[in-house]
Amino acid sequence: MLERAAFSQSANSSQAACGPASKSFVPDASIKVDQGLLKSVGAAAWPHAGQSPVPAAAAFNATDVLIRSPDAHEQAVTPLLSPQHRTVPFNNPTQALDFETPLFKGKVVVMMKGMASTPAGVFDGKRRLMWMAIQGRFKQPGVSFDGLCLGSEFSRPLKLPAGALLSKASMWLVSKMGSGVQLDTSGPTPHILAPLIAAAQVVNVSKPGQEPNMLDVEEDMTAFDAGLVGSWSGKALSGAKRRALFGGKAARQGRWFDTEHVWTFQVYDHVCDYGSFLLPIPFFKVDLVQVLDGQPMQLLLKDTASGSNMLKLEA
Repeated sequence: MLERAAFSQSANSSQAACGPASKSFVPDASIKVDQGLLKSVGAAAWPHAGQSPVPAAAAFNATDVLIRSPDAHEQAVTPLLSPQHRTVPFNNPTQALDFETPLFKGKVVVMMKGMASTPAGVFDGKRRLMWMAIQGRFKQPGVSFDGLCLGSEFSRPLKLPAGALLSKASMWLVSKMGSGVQLDTSGPTPHILAPLIAAAQVVNVSKPGQEPNMLDVEEDMTAFDAGLVGSWSGKALSGAKRRALFGGKAARQGRWFDTEHVWTFQVYDHVCDYGSFLLPIPFFKVDLVQVLDGQPMQLLLKDTASGSNMLKLEA
């Protein structure tokens, strides 16, 4: 990671300008740091005066990754490891992060593979590199199946590889995200977003007070729609069949997440290695420190219709 820091420092120095800072809100674009650069230069040497503070290099001694909740006035979270830097705990299956946004109130657990803090046995026999579980209730009606998306958004252009490699990487990413992917890798605000209802590996809907363990939950949406069962078995659709069904835009149309039930989502990432910031595309690896130009990776759930975030974390 440290070998790549020089690239990030140079790139960020040439693109230090960002939107004016608000006294009551820190724009997402204010954090332009990756952990490799931070380790090598330390917070005191960080060149972007006036931007949000970043943790000192010593903060990374216990782990190669920090996760933060960037939107202080749109996303309340408990607990905060550092109120100043808004870092939050992860890799602890017994400690969920409570959060609330205008769209959703609930809790989230994030776990990442291959780190000193990774719980023993959690990833045994599993291909996933990241595991995120969210459970709670929507606070307002009108959040549609088609509009609520999982993915990442970035505040400035990416440093992209050669065209042929980019084309192969883009097609591969789309195939991993499922149907309905919105992908823009060349614009001023790049993004990759896919409908959560088609991208999540597990979706469970339950009555309040009857919600399952969020880390040990079975696919079942019949409390929301009794018709979401197999035509022969009469049992709840499997996750694979639900993803296939709602991968089609027509099936998502006219459906909204309700506010009466408790919704549990599990999302796995088999692609990105958050510990190394490498994206292993077939036959080569993409260096995300360079491609993202020092921007953090995201765990983002966003209602694209309203522009509001259900959950946003940065790694």
